[in-house]
Amino acid sequence: MDNKTLDMLHSLLSKIPDTGSNEQLDELLKKYSGSIPDVLLQDIREISTRLITLHDISSNELKLTEQEYEELAETNRIIDENMFDYHFQPIVNTVDGEIYSYEALMRPRSKLCPSPFHIIRYAEIAGRLDDIESATFLNVLTILEEKKAQFGGRKIYINSFPETVLSDEDFERAMELLRRNLGTVVVEMTEQSQLDDERLAEINDLYRQAGVEIAIDDYGTGYSNVQNLLRYMPEYVKIDRSLISEIHDNKKKRHFVREIIEFCHDNNISALAEGVETAEELRTVILLGVDLVQGYYTSRPSADILDTIPYEIRQEIKLYRQEPAEGKKLHVYTA
Repeated sequence: MDNKTLDMLHSLLSKIPDTGSNEQLDELLKKYSGSIPDVLLQDIREISTRLITLHDISSNELKLTEQEYEELAETNRIIDENMFDYHFQPIVNTVDGEIYSYEALMRPRSKLCPSPFHIIRYAEIAGRLDDIESATFLNVLTILEEKKAQFGGRKIYINSFPETVLSDEDFERAMELLRRNLGTVVVEMTEQSQLDDERLAEINDLYRQAGVEIAIDDYGTGYSNVQNLLRYMPEYVKIDRSLISEIHDNKKKRHFVREIIEFCHDNNISALAEGVETAEELRTVILLGVDLVQGYYTSRPSADILDTIPYEIRQEIKLYRQEPAEGKKLHVYTA
């Protein structure tokens, strides 16, 4: 490393203690981009993010109970030791009831932090969402590589935090695995992700080059709008379970979901109903025109990779699918 780079590095490090937020850190690192090697900038970002989080905790901006401190420590241990298992929940085609794809769902090996919600919460507190992103991609892609025959060419949906940044080494490993499994990976992102247009375009280009499709998760909650949806140019829209729950008894939900599905179809997007838990919900979303369904009613998440869902459910799906053609179409709202 030459003297000029060392001087720039010294200058950057001297300013780190004065950064009080991740936004200030991003602005500072941008100023030194190109003057300091990216690998060093990435290391500085990770260390500084943790320092900012620790400062927030110590200054009582974030108050944790004794149990929460234990859970925070446990989360760090889980991440450091890669103590993650994954269950796969089938996503089912509403044409024939066959399994179209699977969503990979994190399962931490811990009694103290047993759910993904624990891990994500404390990883965000500790500034380690980048590590979660890296572990998720590499773990799931490795399982896909090792059990390719069992997946049978079906797609795998992987949850993502698009604001995160992988290290150069992890990024190269992930891209190599993606290249070896072209056309089988779908990345799920929420439309509330804080991405500017430039960063979003970079991610879209990167995924397209790697043969990765995009799904928008939890659509219909928060600040859902068509313009924001089109920014992502997704192949799939996952309609949030809050809209699917008891949809057969709620005309407003049926009206809204119908409009989402029609918009998706008009723009060559597949519509997926999440959280289908009853026969009535399944029938209603199929009659509304949804392409794919996911939920406990069709199949629960499993450590084993299921090849099919129960015969009775497949027949039920086929029966509901035939209803519109037989003139029994459900009138879901009035214009």
